[in-house]
Amino acid sequence: MEDALDDEQRGAFLAQLDLFLGEFNQGVDLVRCHAGPIETIGAREAATEALELVRARAERAGVRLEAVYQDCNDDVRADRGLLRVALLNLLRNGLEALVDTPAPRLALRLAAAGGRYHLQVEDNGPGVPAELFDRLFRDFVTSRRGATGLGLSLCRDAMTAMGGAITYQSARGAPGAVFRLDLARA
Repeated sequence: MEDALDDEQRGAFLAQLDLFLGEFNQGVDLVRCHAGPIETIGAREAATEALELVRARAERAGVRLEAVYQDCNDDVRADRGLLRVALLNLLRNGLEALVDTPAPRLALRLAAAGGRYHLQVEDNGPGVPAELFDRLFRDFVTSRRGATGLGLSLCRDAMTAMGGAITYQSARGAPGAVFRLDLARA
């Protein structure tokens, strides 16, 4: 297989494999309760990094990515790796939800409110089916064929480990998914 790939394809494949293995290992660490250090990090930097990791996939799918950052101190108390896992799960879920959506759009908004900082991932897809609304963050809950249903529960566990929270902001059965991650400001 290696001979069939040019240098760019091989590099992209290895980068995706590295990302997968890193996320897998972080998931194992979460199960074992081995989160990294909670420290002061820049939410904007973490968000920009996550967007860059999904940019090529979004471009191939014709999805417009948006980043809306409120002009304020964006330092939060978080584990960099766990925040990355949560953001990547939400961004990838959004990309998958947009497959049959006309003019697909995926946005990441950052804003401060009181002593909390909000990172919000929004898409203009079909939204979460009403029948999953109350069970959304439980293990093995999914509406997609072939999916594990562990992504949102992993996000929940990551946010809990950091003293934060994840919520689904859209109304039951409404189109367009809006997920919000809340963290303490540094």
